[in-house]
Amino acid sequence: MSLMRIVRWIVLALAVVGCVDSRIQNATVANRTVPAGTTQRLTYYSYLNPDCSVGGLADVRALSSPSHGTFIIAQGEGFSNYPSTNQRYDCNKQRTRMIEVNYTPKAGYRGPDELVVHAIYPGGTTVTNRFVIKVD
Repeated sequence: MSLMRIVRWIVLALAVVGCVDSRIQNATVANRTVPAGTTQRLTYYSYLNPDCSVGGLADVRALSSPSHGTFIIAQGEGFSNYPSTNQRYDCNKQRTRMIEVNYTPKAGYRGPDELVVHAIYPGGTTVTNRFVIKVD
């Protein structure tokens, strides 16, 4: 591989790292406590139309992985949590398809952990969440 190619790869890698770092730095922080030895849903992402039909599923990706556990991003079903001021408030009464982020700590582990996920909704809106996890 030529020196010029190596330099291009390094520049590309640094650019990618810079993009990821800025999303992580601007992430909304959510604190979660997970009982040791259990799996717990950290969050969900749903995209509902005003008539409560599913408007599509969010594309959810991890930007960082936990050091002391595992996570799964998967389709699931659950209840939304729209506030009473939202036109979709009545959608909270029925189960709907969604993307869930579930976390399981390593066996015997107690202490802090962290996970950062980035979601892109079908309408193009994005959100980045940093989960500060306390395994208790």
